This record gives sequence, structure tokens and C-alpha cells, in this order.
Amino acid sequence: MAGGVFVSSPALGAGSARVTVSLSAPASATYGSTISLSGRIVRRGTTTAVRGGTVRLQRSIHGRGRFSNLASTRTSSTGAFKFSIVQQGAFDYRAYYAGSGTYAPAYSPVRYPVTYQKVVFDSIMTTDPDSGQLTAIGRVFPTPPAGTAVYLQRYSTDARTWVTTGFGRYQSGRVVIKVNLPGSVAAYRLMVGARSPYGAGISTAKSYAHYVWRSAYARRFKRVNTSGQVTIADDPGGSANKANFIGSTVASILIVMPDISGCVNFKATTHNNQSTVAPIQLRVASDALSGPNQTISLGANAGDEARFEEKSVAGGTYVQYQIVAGHEDVFNVTTSMQLECSN
Repeated sequence: MAGGVFVSSPALGAGSARVTVSLSAPASATYGSTISLSGRIVRRGTTTAVRGGTVRLQRSIHGRGRFSNLASTRTSSTGAFKFSIVQQGAFDYRAYYAGSGTYAPAYSPVRYPVTYQKVVFDSIMTTDPDSGQLTAIGRVFPTPPAGTAVYLQRYSTDARTWVTTGFGRYQSGRVVIKVNLPGSVAAYRLMVGARSPYGAGISTAKSYAHYVWRSAYARRFKRVNTSGQVTIADDPGGSANKANFIGSTVASILIVMPDISGCVNFKATTHNNQSTVAPIQLRVASDALSGPNQTISLGANAGDEARFEEKSVAGGTYVQYQIVAGHEDVFNVTTSMQLECSN
């Protein structure tokens, strides 16, 4: 009886001819997947098929040896049979033939497909492009105990293997994993370790472009143009995110073109280091920006700052930042330029 302990009894008028019941099953299966178990019944020591015989698939919680009927079918003209079952736990399976007027009852060998946990990778997103925080969310079936560790892995094309980048603890039916990573385009997956009686679980992989703000100085400029005597020096404060631009002749002009490959946004801040006769003109141009070049003024007083707020350069081939002194003036500024990139 399904759901209870099944104890077989000889069929009425069962014969004495012995049979062999085979059963094959996959070595492993993921929780919730459909598996096939198949076999054949033949007279022992021969190839004679037992046709039209009733065969029952029986199941027990793994290792307990308490089998109950799960499904039944009849053998084909070749003695073959097949069952399709949804794997919903760690179970042992066997096939039972009840016998006939000719043949005696018989059992197949017991088969145990290892059940791997099912891991669903729900989402991955950049939640803080300034710090590089990446958040991955997923679920595990059957539901693991609260606090179970679930790992976020990224595929390393250099090492040609999956590398764990962080983990989270399973809570309230899901896991949330937060890690800080540099910009990249990579494949990610979730993994949970084995827990008795279930094997480890691995999700399908997701490819994701992770865009993070970084210094435009992290890559060599594609181009630098100057008019007049212009010097480019490291920021005296030692920051890799800034540089000093000094135009020491009147009407000096500096144009720099950062490498924007793999980038979607640009922003800049310029600080005036010395008082000038008139405001300094700052300009941003890009083939990704609609309309004419965008120009703002940097105040003429030492300590003044001017900012270009975040601007999209997605799909563009260049962005250029221009500093222009007046016809009777020079400039000495410190400029930070940042790009939101996946590299």
C-alpha cells in the first residue's frame, strides 16, 4: 500500500519457474528532477521474456529498508518495463514482480540515485557601483537549515576554474550574498555543500557585466593635446585618482581623452589651486553625449571647485575633458576623473 510498509506475499497459484528482475537507475539526480528507472524480466538463465507481467516500483527512505509501493506497470513483449519518477528526496528503489501461474515472485537489486540539492540562482546585480558591491540572491531545495552557507563563485578564465568570491547564510527561504568586487564581465554561479543525505548543489551559471566606478587614470589616456606650456603631474596628496594640470603660459589649453572602452558613465571634479583673473572654462565632449560640448566655469578663486555630474558615455568611442585658460591667464588645477566600467 502506497505510503506504508509493503510486505509481499506469494501470488495465488504462483509458479515455481524462477525469473531475474533487472533495474537500472541514474547514478545521481537533482532534487525535483524527473528520473527514469527501467528494467527487464526474463526467465532465469535464459533470454525468455516474461510478457505482460505486473511489476511494481517500490521505494524506501535511503538506508531504512522499509519499502512501499510507488507505481506499477506491465512488461512489454520483450519483458521490459519503465517508470518515470520525480526525485523528491534521498530514496532507495527496487522493482517487485508478483509472479504468475508459471513464474515465482522476485525482486530486483536495490538502486540508490544520489540526490543533489537544487540551487536556483534568482538574480545578480550591482547594488553599489562606488564600492563595487555585488548582490546575488538564490534558493535551495529541499530547504536547508537556517544558517547554511551558500557560496557565490566566479569563473576565472585565467585559472580555468570556478573561484569562490563570497558566501551568505540561508535565512527565510533564501540566501543573499553581498561581496565587493572590481568591475568585470564574468560568469557566476551559486553552490551549496553536501549535507546528509543530500549531495552538493550547483546552480546554472549567469553571465553578468559588473560596472564599478574607478579612476580614469587607471588606464593610459588614449590622447593628450596641449596648447601653450602645460605640465601634467601626480597629485601631491598621493591619490591615484587625481592629477595636477598646470598651464604656465597664458591661454593654455589641455585636452585629455581617457580610455572609455568597457565604460558606461563619466564624471569629473576640478579644484582651483590658485586665483586667476577670470574663471577657467571646463568642457566635456563625447560622441555619446547629445547636443554640443558641455561647458561649465571653474571659479577664479583658489579653492573653488566645479563638477561634471555623472554623464553617460555608453556606446561612445571617446570622451574628452578640456581645460581652457583665459587670454590673459594661466591655470593650476587638480582634477579627478572617474569612469563606471566593467574593467
